[in-house]
Amino acid sequence: MKMGETIQRTTLLMHLQDKNLSGKIFGGFILRLAYELGWLTAYKFLKGGVPKCTHIDDVQFLGPVEIGSIVELESVISYIDGGIMHVIV
Repeated sequence: MKMGETIQRTTLLMHLQDKNLSGKIFGGFILRLAYELGWLTAYKFLKGGVPKCTHIDDVQFLGPVEIGSIVELESVISYIDGGIMHVIV
């Protein structure tokens, strides 16, 4: 299977209930969205097999996300070796 065939995308509107004390979107909420999309990408590739996350490599927040922003996430499986799968979100 080609990498391009494993791409999953989601688009979400950031709501008031997900704000932090600074009035921006809580980073943990965004991280959860990214984790769920990566998990679903692996799940779809495994055709119903349940993936297990063993490691999260790197997370970078380059700037705050405002309430009312539209967030687009994309994930792709970049590497598979035996029982190990690397998913980039």
